[in-house]
Amino acid sequence: MLYLRNYLAQDAGGLTGRLDRRFEFRWPWLPGETWETTVSVRLEPAGYGTLLTLTDGPFDLRVPGVLRVPGVLRVPGVLDAYAEALEGWGEALAWLRGVVDFSSDLRTRPY
Repeated sequence: MLYLRNYLAQDAGGLTGRLDRRFEFRWPWLPGETWETTVSVRLEPAGYGTLLTLTDGPFDLRVPGVLRVPGVLRVPGVLDAYAEALEGWGEALAWLRGVVDFSSDLRTRPY
């Protein structure tokens, strides 16, 4: 990623943003990273704090592997991309809150 003053530009994909308000990037999913979504993070003043809004999508449910169809995809321990996104971003936001609100690293595994 390239940082230019208060702006951000990602080499591949041409996604941009303002570092003090929002940024976007692409996130690969599925085996072989064959499906990508756009992740958008917005920061807005809210009272004495900051409101963080994170969106990830679109998830095209017609693409095999994006959403598990009962009886079609039965691989133990493998989540579909949509479920993996819900789990992953939920976990990341909980870690962020732990650091910001409680000065505590809640991660159970190193990254």
